[in-house]
Amino acid sequence: MSSHQQLVTALAAQATPVKPLMNNNLLALLWLLSSVIYCLAVIHWLAPIRATAFSQLMTEPRFLLEMLLGFAAIVLTTFTAFQQTIPGALRPALKAAASLTALLWVALNVYGLIDPALEPSTEGSRHYCVYETLIYALPPLFFAGLCARQRFVLKTGSTGFALGLAAGLIPAWYMQIACMYAPDHMLKFHLAPALVVACLGAFFLKLKSAAQDPNNSY
Repeated sequence: MSSHQQLVTALAAQATPVKPLMNNNLLALLWLLSSVIYCLAVIHWLAPIRATAFSQLMTEPRFLLEMLLGFAAIVLTTFTAFQQTIPGALRPALKAAASLTALLWVALNVYGLIDPALEPSTEGSRHYCVYETLIYALPPLFFAGLCARQRFVLKTGSTGFALGLAAGLIPAWYMQIACMYAPDHMLKFHLAPALVVACLGAFFLKLKSAAQDPNNSY
């Protein structure tokens, strides 16, 4: 037996079985479901939601469209983020769809500054909603980061931003039902904190990667 074959045999004898990673799309779905359930449960537990919110969903088509677009943006952003944790797995069409849906959602809320879907009101106002959006998004972001560490993330900045955005959009989206309805309030106190969480995701995933591999410049 040649020295090369001996080396291969020796290395094979020392190798230990490695448990395969969970299917990436299944992982994204489980993270999404658990994060949505967690955020909604905490929001309902800490304070009542706007009393008229669900009836408004049934009677105001534009408000329903806002909520459907927001949820679609969350779903597409989640799958985009988790696909980025595996090199070559991200489909450009999915990334484009996620970006377009999120922009349409934001654009609809910006248009609401001129022509709101509902009559702006302070009904259901939660005085600390800006902090709620930030705080509720942190546990989902933490667990998304743990999932990403088990994979091989190359572009840590963009992946961390996408994971943070997915985490931040969940409470921001449901605050449209839980908190007062006013487009300027939504943009400043719900969506803006979601962007902060996205930046935190990019920073911490990039920082963690830099500590493990100083040559990673993505």
